[in-house]
Amino acid sequence: MTAQRVSVVILLFSTTVAQLTWTEVQVTNTSSGTPSLPPTRRDHALGYDIATNQLVLFGGRGNIVYGDTWLFDMAAKSWRQVTLGTKPPARFSMVYGISNGAFYVSTGQEGANLYNDIWKFNISSETWTELPSSGTPPAKVYGGAGGFFNGSSKFYMSHGFSSSQRYANTFIYDLGTMRWSEVFPDASSYDPSHPHARCLVSGAMVDEDKLVIYGGCLSGGKTGGHCPSFDSWIFNGKSREWSRYPNCASARTYSSLALLPSSGNKKRVVLYGGNEKGGQVLITKEAPANQVAVLNIESEEWVLRKVLGSKIPKKRVGTGMASHPNGIYMFGGSEFNDLWFLEGDSDKADNSATIGECIAPFKGFFNLIMLHVVFMFSGWGILLQAGAFIARYFRFKDPLWFHLHRICQVSGLVLSLAGLICAGVSVQFDHFNFAHGGLGIVIMILGFQQPINAIFRPHKVKGEPVAMKRTIWEFVHINSGRLALILSVVNISLGLYLELASTATLILWYVYVVVVVIVYIVMEVRLQLQRKKSSHEIIQMDTKQY
Repeated sequence: MTAQRVSVVILLFSTTVAQLTWTEVQVTNTSSGTPSLPPTRRDHALGYDIATNQLVLFGGRGNIVYGDTWLFDMAAKSWRQVTLGTKPPARFSMVYGISNGAFYVSTGQEGANLYNDIWKFNISSETWTELPSSGTPPAKVYGGAGGFFNGSSKFYMSHGFSSSQRYANTFIYDLGTMRWSEVFPDASSYDPSHPHARCLVSGAMVDEDKLVIYGGCLSGGKTGGHCPSFDSWIFNGKSREWSRYPNCASARTYSSLALLPSSGNKKRVVLYGGNEKGGQVLITKEAPANQVAVLNIESEEWVLRKVLGSKIPKKRVGTGMASHPNGIYMFGGSEFNDLWFLEGDSDKADNSATIGECIAPFKGFFNLIMLHVVFMFSGWGILLQAGAFIARYFRFKDPLWFHLHRICQVSGLVLSLAGLICAGVSVQFDHFNFAHGGLGIVIMILGFQQPINAIFRPHKVKGEPVAMKRTIWEFVHINSGRLALILSVVNISLGLYLELASTATLILWYVYVVVVVIVYIVMEVRLQLQRKKSSHEIIQMDTKQY
């Protein structure tokens, strides 16, 4: 078969095999000749009820923070605002879900008000009811992730941000007992076995007890990290364990996740939209408008897929997505109030063409956190360590050792200062209100007092005994420098965990630390043996004034 015929076959195959496709839903006009539409909004709640064949829309923010409720009739293709008495307070960035004919919302924000309540909207009677919040409810937060798996009685709520802290814990609200329970504690942001504290994270339930989350903001609120972030995880509510997926899609906040209809036992989750930029981001490969990231639950891999359609929705932030038996509905986001349908199931997702390449740190993505890592490793991990090493074991190379020591220390401190500036800019607030940040400040103080106290050092006088002031100065100068170097190794290690470094990066770092320690031990043994061999005759150093 000729190359031309092969190309024709491939083209015919790609155009006939069913793939994911966008279609804009045309809303029916009212008697006045214009459609009745919800105002433009983002960060709202959206769900689909199969029994009544309606979409439910609640809240969000646009020109104001909304507390309205809308229903979209699939048959009539029309929106209708529900007139209510009792209803939840207005809010945005809430956790929501639909199950057994009712729509639920929990948490969220409106101005200075944060919530940890849970409300139920009975779709048939079109009434809201606040449910009891007994047991162990979450903190008042916004920007969390969770919801229901279709038909389940377990409402999941994970992560989020209060007025002062980001959280990493996970909760379940049981509709049977009307009680909250904490199923995963608010654990350390230096533990690589679970997703660190964050907000503005997207999530989707893929089983009754399995929650997938993506990205979010890990910076500020007693922690430091990527904002936006690129990591994705799945929580198993039965084993109460998190597992991380490989990186692929761009880093995002305010993105949306939804489960596609299953074909057979295959489950696929779609990631769409979100903010791919921010004050931290220096370089990123943004997703094109016709791309969605699809997670294969069985193979535990992300694939970037192309979506077909005569018209493609414009890129947006904070959209609402709701699973449907034939695909996924998407409403609003950014400054939009349009309604779209992503037609397809897990098979069509697998048949869709790939578009773009997966990204990873230093591969299509680079931010101030990573630049901070480069500067701090170069400064504290290499140059300052080298300067101390030279001063300890090469003093016989006089005066060369002193000049090399000074060059290493000055250049190392300059790079570490650049790293400190990157850290200060990248962390949104509470810059030092967490272990890595606080310890970093202590190390920098110890580091910068070294050249300052060197300026005021008491000089040795040739032919005279070493003065007590000089002895005290040497003790302080040498040991404060050693303390700073030891603490820097500890803090770089903490920073790598905070930065979500890969396993390979962590292994390389710890191998490097082990090599440095071994070299120090070998050189120290060699030095002590030389001193012992000379029968305590200390090599006379030149008394030149340094």
